[in-house]
Amino acid sequence: MLELTGPRVHALNAYYYRRQGLDETVREKCEALLADALKGGNQLTRKELGAVLRGAGIIADGQRLVLILMNAELNGLICSGAPNGKQHTYALLEERAPQARSLSRDEALAELTLRYFTSHGPATIKDFKWWSSLTTADINMGLDLIGARLDHEVIDGVSYWFAEPASPAPGSPIVHLLQAYDEYIVGYSESKYVLDVSGAARSHSRGQTVFNSLVILDGQVAGHWKRTVGKDSVIVEASLYAPFGDAQGKALHAAAARYGDFLGLPVAVSV
Repeated sequence: MLELTGPRVHALNAYYYRRQGLDETVREKCEALLADALKGGNQLTRKELGAVLRGAGIIADGQRLVLILMNAELNGLICSGAPNGKQHTYALLEERAPQARSLSRDEALAELTLRYFTSHGPATIKDFKWWSSLTTADINMGLDLIGARLDHEVIDGVSYWFAEPASPAPGSPIVHLLQAYDEYIVGYSESKYVLDVSGAARSHSRGQTVFNSLVILDGQVAGHWKRTVGKDSVIVEASLYAPFGDAQGKALHAAAARYGDFLGLPVAVSV
């Protein structure tokens, strides 16, 4: 995926590289310093890596540090490491995933196309283009390469690609409390309103589906939620577009309970 999409994202980032004074020479120097700091299984936080770079005379704060690390990620040098308490870390990709497969461009394109439409379908070419930064020509080639491994249907003049689900959908009703910018919502552009068939989300957000902290009922956007985490408990407040019935309310409380279990705290629900 990095080999396919990295060059496209670099092109999109070029303006920001120039604005931050990150020419190719500086970025290569930063990569060498990062590689040296992380070798041997070291896993460091962003703050720690910033200190390494500043120690070598490189300005590495704010957006500039973000771009330095992003460049190294796009080039396949670094990736996410193990959490250090509540802090995220970075590690060397070759050490974190030493047995990564090496694919030809066509193999990688076929693999990514199949994985996207299998995990996100039904979705459109425009959805995949927005998600991946690939060109329309690349995506069409990917669809040609995987042939009949996907299903295809045209609805209201829009072409959707998808794979048949491996197992039946769970019984209704089921509620999910999605985190901010969850992939279920932001994995789409053209077809995102498939998740808002009733139009309720658009009517409550001035025509735009808000991507933050959504309540999902049976696959559809049904409202928003927020949390208040205290020392001994967590309160989940749900703002619903329409009142839930008894069964839907039980599903909402079950979803909140799962979140409380994740935090290890008792949970109270306010609607």
